[in-house]
Amino acid sequence: MSDSCPEKNRLEREKHFQAQLARYAPEKWRRTHPDSINDINPSFLAEFIDVSYHNDSMPFFRRYIGNNQHFVIAIDYVNKSHRDFPDLERFNAFIVVAAKEEFDGIEEGPFFGTGDFNEFQEFCNQYPEQK
Repeated sequence: MSDSCPEKNRLEREKHFQAQLARYAPEKWRRTHPDSINDINPSFLAEFIDVSYHNDSMPFFRRYIGNNQHFVIAIDYVNKSHRDFPDLERFNAFIVVAAKEEFDGIEEGPFFGTGDFNEFQEFCNQYPEQK
């Protein structure tokens, strides 16, 4: 079978790939860390991009805040016995310096940690998303 229109085939493959990403992208944390943060308001999590990975000890989320900086939050399990690092605070935030399109970069302050969600949310509000 000859490929009469390679550009059309490439576009179809790209469309299929994007559909698969959309299918699996929402709430990666539910697959990687089930039941870890069910108590967190989904509207708060919707302000971030889920970058959770199965080898991480807890779910991670990020948002681009401009100037090649990503504001990253990590929310650990409520139950300390399920945590890899039970002595750390449950809610943590830090800055990663990397290009807007990338995420891997250099971790940089400020680092913030608390056990109080309201305090954490107030801190997060200081770093709004930049398009």
